[in-house]
Amino acid sequence: MSAAPEHLLLGLVGPRMPKVIAAKDRARFLGRSPKASPEKKAQKDEMAQWMLVWLENPEVFPAWVEIRKRYSSTTDST
Repeated sequence: MSAAPEHLLLGLVGPRMPKVIAAKDRARFLGRSPKASPEKKAQKDEMAQWMLVWLENPEVFPAWVEIRKRYSSTTDST
């Protein structure tokens, strides 16, 4: 999956954090919807994971992005 929201998260600090938390919660909610397709659930779950990593440790986020991209590119080609 390549729903990489890093361009939305890099550089966000301070007053924007509540918006990121709300977006994460919304993605989780939509990912758990019984009406959502399996693809949509996976996409929303991954979006929530990206935001959670950034919220928990923004200093590590850029390195995590690179690792996630590498992992994603190896699993996409199999």
